[in-house]
Amino acid sequence: MWESLACGYLKSYTSDLVKPENYTFYDGYFDDDQDIIKGCAEADIVGFSGTTSQIPWSLRIAESIKSHNPSTVVVIGGYGPSVEPGRFADDPRCDIVVAGEGEVPWREILANGGQTRDKVLFRPPIANLDSIPFPDRDFIKVERCVQVAKREEGRRVTGILGNRGCLRKCKFCADGSPKTIYGVKLRERSPLDILAEMRIVAREHNIEFFKFADPEVNTRPGRIKELCDTLIQYDWKIPWGGNMLANPFDEQDAKLLYKAGCREVWIGMESGSLEIHKHIGKGVTPNLIRRAFKAAKDAG
Repeated sequence: MWESLACGYLKSYTSDLVKPENYTFYDGYFDDDQDIIKGCAEADIVGFSGTTSQIPWSLRIAESIKSHNPSTVVVIGGYGPSVEPGRFADDPRCDIVVAGEGEVPWREILANGGQTRDKVLFRPPIANLDSIPFPDRDFIKVERCVQVAKREEGRRVTGILGNRGCLRKCKFCADGSPKTIYGVKLRERSPLDILAEMRIVAREHNIEFFKFADPEVNTRPGRIKELCDTLIQYDWKIPWGGNMLANPFDEQDAKLLYKAGCREVWIGMESGSLEIHKHIGKGVTPNLIRRAFKAAKDAG
């Protein structure tokens, strides 16, 4: 269960513009469609965020909301709209399409009462991620997600984001590809900023395991050392895990990760074929994958 950290970030970034009682959150996993439609029927602005496979559902809900209240401004964002903004701009169910990161455009939309000159909004991504308030987990009702994890995994789990953007240009992914709006510069939160959020969330939500929601934790050579040295220095105890690239990943990284509390690494193999790896441009090979798996296992 991955909670909607994106919506949590949007809320905290604009909390000064909207009274708490006028800001509402629904999650299609937990909330009934009719309850969502009824709850949004009198809304001035409704924003949809989700994965690409959830877009058809979002548009159906948007259509129902507009049938009840045609004046409601519907905003849609996420990977799908960012990759093909024109397609969604032509859809009568969408009033505004946010391409790329949402905080700055969402703030602009709220500040102007849902009125914008352009139907597609793209604003340069935020350069300093430490400047963004932590996501509002109470707003996104994170406890519901934590309870699912507890039931299915036997532990209280939540996610955390440590970076945005990507140095890679994998052919199958929108994050780093220069062909999409998401092909933006890698930006990393400082390890101290990540640690500060983890401490607060662990205390307030009794978290037993953190999972990094980044495409990869080891964004570049040296990033693992920076993060782990900080967690070790401040005696971090709660276990965590995350996506790791097989390159760069070696025995020293694995040992540092274990010492810093990392107990799971999730390494995308994609294929056992060297030819396919050359084609997709991820920068790894079957031999590098074998080495990374062995290093992780040997480190525990």
